[in-house]
Amino acid sequence: MKYVLDSSVAVRWVLAEPHSDKAIRLRDDYRAGQHQLIAPDWFILEVMNVLGKAAARGAIRKAEAVRNYSLILRDAPVFHASLPLSTHAFQLAIQHRRAVYDLLYLALALQEKCELVTADDSLVRQLQPAYGCLVALSSLP
Repeated sequence: MKYVLDSSVAVRWVLAEPHSDKAIRLRDDYRAGQHQLIAPDWFILEVMNVLGKAAARGAIRKAEAVRNYSLILRDAPVFHASLPLSTHAFQLAIQHRRAVYDLLYLALALQEKCELVTADDSLVRQLQPAYGCLVALSSLP
């Protein structure tokens, strides 16, 4: 199955957060060729931001942030250019009063006609009724 992978899921591969076990299972299935994972190229900037903030607040060491970044890159999804998605993401952001960078993932899922897996439960609660392609990480086996 093809999924758009939100960065909130990928950081759970390396940081102990709720549902990290499910994120790791999805990654392992991807490694085994059971799924295709894709993401807008913005994904990598979000991953860097989360890891950098974790290091800044002392949750992880700086060297660990760098190592975790490399680990995520090793299993990175196939990237799609964000610019072609940006107009649709912007329209979705205005319509739903959400951040454009969150809706780049949704725009890609709609374009590719696949599901978007995210750990952002508020995004799922708000938009899943209108966009059935949104899947909460917590709902995965």
